[in-house]
Amino acid sequence: MRYGIWATLDCDPTTDRAVIRRAYAARLKAMDVDADPDAFEALRDARDAALVRAADPVAAVDVEPVLTDVLPPNRSPPNRSRKPIRWPRR
Repeated sequence: MRYGIWATLDCDPTTDRAVIRRAYAARLKAMDVDADPDAFEALRDARDAALVRAADPVAAVDVEPVLTDVLPPNRSPPNRSRKPIRWPRR
């Protein structure tokens, strides 16, 4: 499963700039930019982030962090009702 920029581009994580550009072009061709400018902005941002990662392959990460606000169907968010930690006073 792909996450983050790779899901937006619909390609596997790579440092190959040509693959990133082809994935961007394919997604751009399939979308109506005028009808959904937010999706176009997300696609453009994903392309830019992927190209930055491709420029520095040492820092490239194969797996994107899992977004906590995206949950599989029929799952509720984690319980966040814990009390905050109180540090001792000095």
